[in-house]
Amino acid sequence: MVKVLSIRMPEELYEKLKAIAAERGQSINRLVNEALRHVVKEKERQELYDAFTYLGKRFGSQSERIMPLQMRLLAERQARKKA
Repeated sequence: MVKVLSIRMPEELYEKLKAIAAERGQSINRLVNEALRHVVKEKERQELYDAFTYLGKRFGSQSERIMPLQMRLLAERQARKKA
């Protein structure tokens, strides 16, 4: 399902987006969607990094114990993406 979103932005920002979109041969809509996907992906990466860092600090160098936990975190993350 597609959601429609209206946003307000300064005219200067709009003109810069318009120019970038034209350079790439794409719409402003597509450019904004790509930027938002990037923000979401970075948030997910940070959460995963934080989870792995926590496990590393909690279990130290006991990699044989950490690896299964990291794999479980990855599996849970994939399951949430599919849901």
